[in-house]
Amino acid sequence: MSRRTDLQFLEDIVERIEAAKIAEKFLIESEGDLLRTSFDAILYDLLVIGEAVKRLSREITERNVMFPGRQSLECVMFSRMTIFV
Repeated sequence: MSRRTDLQFLEDIVERIEAAKIAEKFLIESEGDLLRTSFDAILYDLLVIGEAVKRLSREITERNVMFPGRQSLECVMFSRMTIFV
């Protein structure tokens, strides 16, 4: 099995960001089961984004300011997830 490319991981990140934006609209406007489903969708999107960022090559993460160190990223994601709780 061949390793996925950085471009594929970046595409995954963009796709999940767009999906999270859609779910966020439902989260704001919903209650009950739809609220829980929206929350779960956003959480899933954040997990996929985190996994994709962790798999980016060191060349990409060190060269681009938008990607904090891997440990810093995990802290940022955890703090953002706790906002929803």
